[in-house]
Amino acid sequence: MFFDELGPPWPKHGCTDDAAETVRRLTNQRRIPTVRPAWQKDGWDPIEMRSSRMEGSWHSIPVVSETARFDVLAEATFRVPNELCAFMKPWDLNGWSVISYVDLDGTADEKLILIFNRKRFARTSSFSAASKRKAARGSVN
Repeated sequence: MFFDELGPPWPKHGCTDDAAETVRRLTNQRRIPTVRPAWQKDGWDPIEMRSSRMEGSWHSIPVVSETARFDVLAEATFRVPNELCAFMKPWDLNGWSVISYVDLDGTADEKLILIFNRKRFARTSSFSAASKRKAARGSVN
């Protein structure tokens, strides 16, 4: 799968639309981007993830960003596919965020994981925290 740029909203390159079209040969020449990528403008940060493990009622996912290593909490099990491209939004004021990723092994559909700040929610049940988040989102709409 080829993308015009990596990161949400995961724009697919035009050559993926027509299989008969010839793909140009890649060169070692690098162009310096003149515009910041959309994912960067939208506040996404590239991350690495590991598969989740149970921690109380939570699934804890180890994350590595450019500046730190930390665990995030999720309601559901997350298994890391072989090749993955992932990005995370910064924590909001409530200690909630989202991870966007694409499995590079064949499916190019964006997947989202709603996550919780471990330092803030580790002593809270996943059901209670998720209910609070859903209620907050409902009152915003």
